[in-house]
Amino acid sequence: MSKFYLIVRALQLVREEFNKESLDFVLSLPEFQELADLYSQYSQDERDGPLKVFWNSYVEMVSIFLGLIRATSK
Repeated sequence: MSKFYLIVRALQLVREEFNKESLDFVLSLPEFQELADLYSQYSQDERDGPLKVFWNSYVEMVSIFLGLIRATSK
């Protein structure tokens, strides 16, 4: 079993019943932090292939979406 399985399962739970506490839990997982660090290293790479452009666009859209959710949940 992948060590990132916990993140996937936690995100499924957040999707099923979204609330601030469940999202904060996922964001605080050490595995999520490790994944975020790996993505940061990947995004600092100088090469810009089509896959990297896709993921950068995806992450930007998700960040905007999460910002809207946070703004409306306060």
